[in-house]
Amino acid sequence: MTGTQTRIHLFGTTRVTRDGTPVDGKALEGVKPRQVLSILALEAGSPVPKDRLAELLWDGAPPRSYSGTLESYVCLVRRHLGLRGRDSGLATVLHGYVLDPEKLPVDLTDFHRLIGPGGAGRHGCDRERLAAVEAALELVTGELLASEAYSPWAEQERTRFAAAVVAATVDAAGCALRLQEGERALSLARAAVRHGGFDEAAWRVLINALDATGRGAEALRAYVRLTELLASELGTTPSPETTRCYLDVLARNDDRSPRGSAGEELHLLLRLVRDRMHSVPGVDLPTADRGLGQLVAAIPSLG
Repeated sequence: MTGTQTRIHLFGTTRVTRDGTPVDGKALEGVKPRQVLSILALEAGSPVPKDRLAELLWDGAPPRSYSGTLESYVCLVRRHLGLRGRDSGLATVLHGYVLDPEKLPVDLTDFHRLIGPGGAGRHGCDRERLAAVEAALELVTGELLASEAYSPWAEQERTRFAAAVVAATVDAAGCALRLQEGERALSLARAAVRHGGFDEAAWRVLINALDATGRGAEALRAYVRLTELLASELGTTPSPETTRCYLDVLARNDDRSPRGSAGEELHLLLRLVRDRMHSVPGVDLPTADRGLGQLVAAIPSLG
């Protein structure tokens, strides 16, 4: 694209830049015009009917005479974007409006273009693919739709976005591991956990990436953190698949770890045993393992 480029940003606070410089937001005074811009940008390239815009803007209860008010909001948005005419980058279509992502690029649209439909899994495994996912992550400069912290439609978009990020980064991290790109895999896996929260697939690829980069003790600690997180937030324990992943890492580190790391490994194992026993209904922790616990505590945790 040549000439001046106007760009819409949905990561972080909703804003508009022109050739990288923020556009004065005075033309978008008020919540509703900003939300009109956000909703149209979310659906960039697809017409948004007026009645759907109204439903979202007024939380399912739009006023009877919303049409004129909505049109005034769209006029404010066009003014903010520096557009003239109804067939410009924000066009009027039958019963609605459509934002053209070719004329008005949107960071979220670019993100989805880079990761592709359905995430990374449908696009093979090569270094070009990894670069595309990494470029997509660089666009995520803040929480999606941070300006709309309490809008239900924005929260739904954030949930969908998180799922897309996790699917792409988990797949890309697995690809990086297969290509023996350990540090890239670790960076992608950490992004997956950041966006995935309780998603065990993200934690499994993190555990494997830590192990692949020689951070066996950190891999074991990651499993402990996940166990504690699931227990405290969801009242559950890791799935059999995640437990097998942990046991595989544990077995590999038994074979290759230096003797000095045994102390930390034993500390982690004892902690896991205690956590699992706490989670079993009707079972009290026995005192017979006190001697074992004192012995483990006496071993230096060198990591």
